[in-house]
Amino acid sequence: METAAAALALPRSDTDAPRILVAALRALAQLAPARQSEALAKSAAEIACRVLEMRGASNAASTEQCRTQALQLLKALARRVPALIGQQAIVAAATASFLVSKDDAPSVDDLDDISAPALAGRDCLRTLARVAPTVVLPIVFDAAQVASQSSDAMDRAAAVHALVFSLCGAREAPSGWAAPLARALGDRAVWVRQAACEGAASLAEALRQGPVTT
Repeated sequence: METAAAALALPRSDTDAPRILVAALRALAQLAPARQSEALAKSAAEIACRVLEMRGASNAASTEQCRTQALQLLKALARRVPALIGQQAIVAAATASFLVSKDDAPSVDDLDDISAPALAGRDCLRTLARVAPTVVLPIVFDAAQVASQSSDAMDRAAAVHALVFSLCGAREAPSGWAAPLARALGDRAVWVRQAACEGAASLAEALRQGPVTT
C-alpha cells in the first residue's frame, strides 16, 4: 500500500512511477484477499479507484498498464472478499469501471481490436454485477442511459458493452433490459450496432430463462 501510494505521489515526469505502481497493484491483488483484513481490502479498493482517475501519465502505454492492473485488483477484491470491501467500494468500483470500459481510440480497420483497459473494465463490471447485482445494475443502467444520448459513437457503444457485461455477470435481467439493445441495433454507427449484436448473442447464453428474459 505504501509503495502504491508513493508511486501515485511521484511527478508524472518520473518514468519509473507507472512500473512501480503496476507492481504494487499486482502484489495487492494477491495479498489483500489473502490477509482477510477489512481495512486493507478497503484501502486497496480506494487506491485502485484513484488510479483509474489518473491523467497525464508520461506515456499512454504506462497509463493503460496502470489502469488495467487497477481493474484487475478491483476484480480480485470483488470476487474473493466482497463483504470486506463493502457496498461503498463496490459503488465506486462500478462507476469507475463503467468510465474505463470506453475505448477512446478504436481501430477503424479492426473492430475487435480493443484496448486493454476497456476490456478489463468490462470484465470488472461482470464480476461486480455477479457479487452485487442489486447495487451494480442500477448504476450501470443509469450511466448507460446518459451515455446513450451522447453524440460520440464510442460513448454509445461503451454503454452497450457495459450493460451487456453487467447483465452477463448478474445472469438476471430487470424489466426493460432489452430496450437499450433494440435501440442500439438501429444506431447509425457501426461500433454501436456491433456492440448490440455481440451483446444479444452473449446474453442469450448467459441469462437465466424466465418471463423477463424471454
